[in-house]
Amino acid sequence: MPPKKKKDDKKGDTGEPGYKSDPIYEALEPKPSGALETTLWEIYNDILEEKFKGDAIEHLMAQAKAKGETFKPPKTVVPRRPKKVAHLQMMWRHLGISYTDIDCEEQLELSDARGDQTLSFAAFLEIYLKTQYNPDSIKRGLLAAFKKLDVHNRGYVTIHEFKYAMTNLKDRVDKAKVGFKKM
Repeated sequence: MPPKKKKDDKKGDTGEPGYKSDPIYEALEPKPSGALETTLWEIYNDILEEKFKGDAIEHLMAQAKAKGETFKPPKTVVPRRPKKVAHLQMMWRHLGISYTDIDCEEQLELSDARGDQTLSFAAFLEIYLKTQYNPDSIKRGLLAAFKKLDVHNRGYVTIHEFKYAMTNLKDRVDKAKVGFKKM
């Protein structure tokens, strides 16, 4: 499912969101899942696009004031997306991830394929996939968790073993949520 269209989301000739025709996006391997891409797109739009537009309007207002002119807000604003550590850190915070300034600077340097010093959605997606998205490690993590539950090495876990693990191990889940009638 492609990300939802926003007013400022330019569509290409194919009807896809504009970032899908970006060479950075086209070069991404592996492509993220539709749900992940949609979620990241919405976060990017809600957080950074609004900030970038606000910054662009403030810049236009300052220019008009410096010239002694009255400011007329434009009908559409095409913001420059400066590549700043603070912007990338803001995105990571909304995803529940914490990186230092140095980490973010390194990530931004790695993603500057165009050399234009901007943080487009395709560039952010590239950083995300390089730093966070590794299907092999996800599979290994799930297998390791399953092996901890399968103490008898049978290749399966019974419902009772699963309920026991969910309610008695480190990160406990409320017994009512696991489906215990009485205990």
